[in-house]
Amino acid sequence: MLTLNLLDLLKKSEKGGRIIFNVTRMGEIFWDDMQMNKKWSFEDGIHQAMVAKRMFLAMLHKLHRDIKVSKLSFIGFEISKTVWSNQLNIIPLYMKIMATLMKLFGTFISIEKCGEIMTPLFTENQEESLKKSGKFITWKKHEFIDIKENSTVMNKEMQDRLWKVSLELCADEITNQIAENLQK
Repeated sequence: MLTLNLLDLLKKSEKGGRIIFNVTRMGEIFWDDMQMNKKWSFEDGIHQAMVAKRMFLAMLHKLHRDIKVSKLSFIGFEISKTVWSNQLNIIPLYMKIMATLMKLFGTFISIEKCGEIMTPLFTENQEESLKKSGKFITWKKHEFIDIKENSTVMNKEMQDRLWKVSLELCADEITNQIAENLQK
């Protein structure tokens, strides 16, 4: 939700502002325990965040398409391979061991290679970026391709529910005002 506080800055971008959500296909929202107080796990937390980001990007895209002069794009991007980064230092030991073995078999790419793949999403012209807005995409065979989004993520009632709950959890007056103005 705090992303909403950046929208005014992004609107000033000469190439058209864009938010690229780093997401994966996995996950579900734990509606009865969103803060995961009853049952916490690293993997479930990450997967819930992935679904939430995909729902937010769909909702932000729809809200901004209703604003005739909006130049903002909201794109979900799944990196086709796992990126080897310092984040591996924060994952549980058994996952770190598994990741190290996977690295030996070439299933990882470097952070630099990831940057090369994603660069066009940040540097392409506004028109190209707007064509991708609202979509969930990945990089395959030297081009960006669409990934079919699941029905739960695209469900307007679920998006509205997540939006409302997230604003309540955020409890930030300015963020709530921005959200309210977007929905007018």
